[in-house]
Amino acid sequence: MACGAAGRSHPPHPESRSACQAGAGRVMDGAGTLFWGVFFGAFGVGYFIYGRKQKRFVPLFCGIGLMVFPYFVSGTAPILLVGGALLALPFVFK
Repeated sequence: MACGAAGRSHPPHPESRSACQAGAGRVMDGAGTLFWGVFFGAFGVGYFIYGRKQKRFVPLFCGIGLMVFPYFVSGTAPILLVGGALLALPFVFK
């Protein structure tokens, strides 16, 4: 049953209320994860196109990694760490 379901004649059970409130934090974490995934994916497309046109393998593979890794990494902090590392990698290995 959804949190705050309409049409109930009785108040929600205290345990279900805490479960609904706990789920609210996950929604915000999901929004941040979605935003950063799209952000790093957009840079991934740019790195991929640049690497393919210049025939440079580091930006090419970093671009692929930036587009794919948000599907496998959950949570905002890990996405920021992995995405930041993949963004910086082509500047480290020229």
